[in-house]
Amino acid sequence: MIKGGAYQLAAAFVQALRPESRARAFGVAQSSLYAVQGLGIVAGGAVAQVTGAPLAVGLAGLTAVTTLAMSWTHLRARLIQAQQAETKTAGS
Repeated sequence: MIKGGAYQLAAAFVQALRPESRARAFGVAQSSLYAVQGLGIVAGGAVAQVTGAPLAVGLAGLTAVTTLAMSWTHLRARLIQAQQAETKTAGS
């Protein structure tokens, strides 16, 4: 796991927001996180009832890794574009 990855992600999140909307965005993000965690527990329990606990845990891990990889790829591309735009603006 990348050390400090959560801090890097939070920093990228902050940089992507306008200062006047940061507090609201953090509130929505936190509420969404709680909701998704609750739904994940319910869904994981349902999957475990059907497939058994070991397979359910494996599927959860695979889903998490896939989601993280896709999200990171998208976020990284956006950050690179932002940095390139900033570099062009600073160079002008």
